[in-house]
Amino acid sequence: DRSRLAAAVISSLTDFVGEFQELGFEPFRAAFDARHRLHGEAATVSMTGAEPVSGRVLGVSEGGGIRLATDAGDQVFHGGEISLRRAP
Repeated sequence: DRSRLAAAVISSLTDFVGEFQELGFEPFRAAFDARHRLHGEAATVSMTGAEPVSGRVLGVSEGGGIRLATDAGDQVFHGGEISLRRAP
């Protein structure tokens, strides 16, 4: 029944949010990286007002930024206007 499903989803989300508030992102980072479509893939990061940067997706940082291995070394990108696309 929809009501029970909704209650289960809300309960699960409440537990997750509580754990996130208490522990931060770090305990969830490996699970996120394992499910990220571009993890380990060649990709390009584009940000408003900056040149695109290409490299291999390493995952996300402790702060939630996208980590990219580039020719200039590992870089972390943060921001609301980031585009991450598979490299051609």
